[in-house]
Amino acid sequence: MNPQLLALLTAAAWGIGGYFEKKGLHLGGLSPQMGITIRTAVALIILGAISFPQWKTLPQAGTKAILMMVIGGGVVAGSLGMLCYYAALNGA
Repeated sequence: MNPQLLALLTAAAWGIGGYFEKKGLHLGGLSPQMGITIRTAVALIILGAISFPQWKTLPQAGTKAILMMVIGGGVVAGSLGMLCYYAALNGA
């Protein structure tokens, strides 16, 4: 698929998603941490099902590659970045 189209779809999904996330936080009086937890739980279910056929490739990736994904995607972007994003949504 065209990279520019994928980037446009990504921006649309994140923009539309952010609107609903902000509304949900405010309507429910939820903390940013609870918002992240709900978002992550839903994404885990959907992405876990979609990625199931590729799970067999995980062992061949190697420890260093998986560690980089955990640090970059899990800790920095997935936790710290999302905490800042949801705190901003909650305060806006």
